[in-house]
Amino acid sequence: MPQNSRDAGRASSLALFSALFFMAAAVYAVLFVFDFALRGVGFWQTLMSTDNVEVLINSGDIMVSVLGVVITVVALTLELAATRYSPRIPTVFLQDQTNQIVLAFYVVSSALVVWFNLSLHGEPLPRAMFFADVTLMTLVILSVLPYFAYVFDFVSPTRFVARLSDQARESILRASVEFLPQARADTLASVAQLGEIARQSVEARDRAIAVAAISALVDVAAISVERKGVQKPEWFETYDLLRADEDFVAWHRDVLRRIDERRTFLELKVLRQLQALYVDVVGEDQDITHLCAIQVRRLATRAAECGDVEVTRLCVRFLNTFFRFAVNSKDVRAGYNLLNEYRLLAEALLHTPEHAVAVEVAQFVQSYGQLGFKARLAFLLETAAYDLCTLLEVAHAADAPEHDALLAVFLTVDLEPDASTERDPSLGGVRKAQIKLATYYLSCGEEPRARQIWADMVAEDPARIRGLVEEIDRTTQEEFWEISDRGTNFDWLSEARRAHLKTFASWIGT
Repeated sequence: MPQNSRDAGRASSLALFSALFFMAAAVYAVLFVFDFALRGVGFWQTLMSTDNVEVLINSGDIMVSVLGVVITVVALTLELAATRYSPRIPTVFLQDQTNQIVLAFYVVSSALVVWFNLSLHGEPLPRAMFFADVTLMTLVILSVLPYFAYVFDFVSPTRFVARLSDQARESILRASVEFLPQARADTLASVAQLGEIARQSVEARDRAIAVAAISALVDVAAISVERKGVQKPEWFETYDLLRADEDFVAWHRDVLRRIDERRTFLELKVLRQLQALYVDVVGEDQDITHLCAIQVRRLATRAAECGDVEVTRLCVRFLNTFFRFAVNSKDVRAGYNLLNEYRLLAEALLHTPEHAVAVEVAQFVQSYGQLGFKARLAFLLETAAYDLCTLLEVAHAADAPEHDALLAVFLTVDLEPDASTERDPSLGGVRKAQIKLATYYLSCGEEPRARQIWADMVAEDPARIRGLVEEIDRTTQEEFWEISDRGTNFDWLSEARRAHLKTFASWIGT
């Protein structure tokens, strides 16, 4: 069975302690044989000699010094980790059972050794105390390095993120067996800490840690979705809890009641962490904004596969919120990446029980593409058209019942929001996407649907449409000539589809 992060840290520290112990024991054994055993002197006779008492006179000072070193190193390490990643790290550290046991062992051992030293005098020699004194000294000294290794492993950002994820997962699983308010509170606390680590890591330019924290957040939400069917009803009674939560304290009580009814409090908590991070970095860090969108899309897809339409729609609302922030920040790249995630989500939804939501997603692609156009980011509307074109090809290949509804959305993508017939002539990219889809229908023997697209262009200037067809025909490279996330040239057509461009062009002006 695979170990979680805590077990792995303990196992590695225990292995180091064992190695040090056996190494010291082996060296001592070899030297003892040469110095004593060959002369017939036994081990216990040597160890329990009253002359050894003088050796242990300063053992109490040594133990207190070791304790001071341990506390100093641990305190400095926690302070640095808390300053850089999360102020809650010390709290989690002190709640860890291994840390509690080891630190208690050091403190109790130091006190016992001091007391033993006060008792090691006179005859007969208090052999039990003598032996205990030596044993405790040995264990404490040999365990210092392994414990430091455990501490450094504990506060290692990637390990700490994994540990928080494990804690949240265990709390969710535990609550499905027996509801405990503390388990729910622990889960929310772990989510808040992961969000805080993600934001602090982005500020510190520790992108690897931010990526790990974002992935862990969505993993927690995915487990919540998967276990929702077996959770106790009390798990979702969160109205009073959320009213005091930092992410919901300003929300209206009616909204909090709807969260209770829809049973989405944990997923909403996770998505709020991603929203806070997205707002911080939009316009500055393209990779992190894209990763936030990818993870929200992942969660929406997983929720749809589990039949949780409320979480799926919640994720779509957050994608919409992200897009609004991207447009307000004039971040074309963030909007471009978001449209790709919308499309991938809609394609995945077509193969889930919640396939009808794909049409809602397409409508959002249309409306937010138009929002970008009105904000003078015309490229976003053209990108929306190409993504809807690809989505329709997937829907047609899957024989999805939503195909015709998606086509209706696609043919109105370049309509002005406040008019039914006006189109902006500058959006040649939208028309090219529609021409590309017509070639797809023709290659599939679906001429009526191709003519439906042609009929949508009857009022256009024939010369303009012919010019767009020629632009597509001149695009022969599938891969875009610059470095791009998608890598594909929007206007490229396979040879099989390129042959149908002439057929479509022959309809123009007739």
